[in-house]
Amino acid sequence: MANAKNTAAKPAEEKKASAPVKHIRYGGISASIWANPTKEGRVFHTVTFQRAYKDKDGNWQNTESFRLHDLPKLRLLADKAYEQIPELLKEQDATDDEQ
Repeated sequence: MANAKNTAAKPAEEKKASAPVKHIRYGGISASIWANPTKEGRVFHTVTFQRAYKDKDGNWQNTESFRLHDLPKLRLLADKAYEQIPELLKEQDATDDEQ
């Protein structure tokens, strides 16, 4: 299966400046919702998923790989993100209307 991950490099300062607009966690699995502005002034959202684990030295690490028993949590987080994005868009529209 082809890797669908976007590998385009971003400047370091841009990576530091961006942060998720919403973070949802269920146990060691989390979803981050990102706002992506377009040239036309609209915003679209993307979602990334992570799993936290401790490595052999006891240090916390993150991965984008999931085990079989992680999949129900991943599905729940995907559903929650799907519910949250329209709410984020409504909030953005309300903010735009105030300006």
